[in-house]
This record gives sequence, C-alpha cells and structure tokens, in this order.
Amino acid sequence: MTAQNQPVYLRLTIRDADNNEIFFSNENESLQPVEVTPGQSQIFPRIEELLPSMQVGERKNLTLKKEDAFGDIIKEAVQVIPVSNLPEQLREPGAKVSAPTENNQTINGTVVAVDQDNAKIDFNHPLAGKTIEVDFVVVEKPF
Repeated sequence: MTAQNQPVYLRLTIRDADNNEIFFSNENESLQPVEVTPGQSQIFPRIEELLPSMQVGERKNLTLKKEDAFGDIIKEAVQVIPVSNLPEQLREPGAKVSAPTENNQTINGTVVAVDQDNAKIDFNHPLAGKTIEVDFVVVEKPF
C-alpha cells in the first residue's frame, strides 16, 4: 500500500470564523478520531494536501474561505413547502428536518421561517457561505 491509500487519523475542531461557534469537534479523547484516506476527497483539499508531510502529534490551524470549505449559499436549496407537510413538532424556526432526494439519499435542512400557510426550509450546509477555521492534529499515521 502506498501513502495515497493509507488512512490518517485526525482530531479536529471546525468553527465558524465569524463568531467562533464550534460546528464539530472530536478533540475529546472519548470520541473516535476522524479517519481520512488521502486521495479520497474525504476532507477539505487544503488539509488533504498537508497530510502526507505531517507527523503524528503535529497540529495545524487553517482558515478556509467559503470556496475552500462548504461553498456558497445556493438559493435553490431554500425551499418553501406547505406547513401542513411538516409534523407539528417541526413547525418552528431552528427545527431540523430530513427529506429524501430523487436518488434515494437523505438531505438535512433547517426550518428558517413558518407562517400560517408555509414553512421555509434551508437545505444548505449550515456553514455554506462562511469562512471557517479548522484546527487539527494527526493522531495516527501508518506511513
């Protein structure tokens, strides 16, 4: 096996660069490290490029602009549906919803507005359109 198909294990924290709010973290030792196989597009390309030269225990902090992270906000990913299509407990802003796609996948969204007739649901990634900070450390590397 080459380095290209050997997994690297990371502990990382992803946060919104504007308000420092943590979106994801597995820094707690009780949580499993994230497994990333270089060349498999499993993590942001800028991080993937760094992994082959990093050593176990080495930590990096990157600021990624929206185009290097979760991309722009896609207007078409915000849908308005009849409020009657939502279960009662999901009829409030902030509620998390899931919906099937045409190819039998599931897409997650957030209810952003509700009125008497309609609900507006945003299916964009929560960090779309944002600059993020990623702090990560290599915890295991077989090569």
